[in-house]
Amino acid sequence: SYSHLNPVKYTDPDGKETQVIITKDYLIEFKVPFTAYKVKVGQYGSHAAVRVDNPSGSPTLYDPAGSYNPIDPEQGGPVRGSGDFFDGKTADLESYVKYQQSLGSDVEILRFATTPEQEKEIAKRIEASGGAAPCYCAQETSSTLSGVGPFKDLQPTMRPGKLSDQLKDITPPPKVEL
Repeated sequence: SYSHLNPVKYTDPDGKETQVIITKDYLIEFKVPFTAYKVKVGQYGSHAAVRVDNPSGSPTLYDPAGSYNPIDPEQGGPVRGSGDFFDGKTADLESYVKYQQSLGSDVEILRFATTPEQEKEIAKRIEASGGAAPCYCAQETSSTLSGVGPFKDLQPTMRPGKLSDQLKDITPPPKVEL
């Protein structure tokens, strides 16, 4: 599909990329009366998730402690289970980003080059992690990635904003999309 006039923005055509998604919100946000301007103050990371194409199966999206619950057209209903992950068509990055934006969040996607073996390891960890308690999204996301490929020195953290900062310090740096 064509997303923001960019047909490949939300795809990983060669299956060698891991996407970490950080949502950002604001402590104070309001519209200036009689104008189209919005004032946003105090940005913070509010949620973290990860997606891999998973060469050993279908794409996997891990949304620990999140609220994303897509409708599976084949099943005819919501598909969120206790494991907080989605696979196949329900692991669609574009749909996930649009959902987060519909909640009013800004969305940052950090893209990292990974090998099929590294993606397979991340997908295996996602399935083993299962669901997360509220407020543990960054802890689960960072723990799932820590020690694998470009994330070899990543330290688990409870804060999505700190996770974003750590990820941006990785060499080579990720491609960042806002």
